[in-house]
Amino acid sequence: MNENKNTETNEKQEPKIVKPNFGLEIDSFIKHIEAQADIVPLVMGLLSVKLVQESKHVDKYIKENGIAEKEENGDEKGKLLIPSEKFKEFIELNEKVETTDLAYNLLPINFVVSFVSQYDAYLGGVIRTMFLSKPEFLNSSEKNMLFSELIKFESIEEAREFIV
Repeated sequence: MNENKNTETNEKQEPKIVKPNFGLEIDSFIKHIEAQADIVPLVMGLLSVKLVQESKHVDKYIKENGIAEKEENGDEKGKLLIPSEKFKEFIELNEKVETTDLAYNLLPINFVVSFVSQYDAYLGGVIRTMFLSKPEFLNSSEKNMLFSELIKFESIEEAREFIV
């Protein structure tokens, strides 16, 4: 059972109320953030190695297949003269490099989104714990429920849990 949940269910599936605990929410958040922070350099490092290896494969392919570079009017970047029978394989190798490069550039953005998501979940957990610790805070809630929704709950605690 996830330790930051404020209710647990036993084998009979009856909810058992657990005391709200801000410490558990904070500890859980810290563990999630630290785990993610540990992973970021590892994944970025792996992608960096993969990008270098795939680039070397392209360079090796160019050398092994006698693909010539053609200089363009003093331009530092020349153009490759690729025989038609070698073109498909060259494109495939080059696309691997481009895909890995794209992943390398997108991954930091994905990690930022994940960090924000972790914070959002933490903040929701803290607010939930606050309402469970001090149910009187719900008295000022402007949440409205239809009677048809209210009668679906077996107890006022279930309705309160729904609102929280």
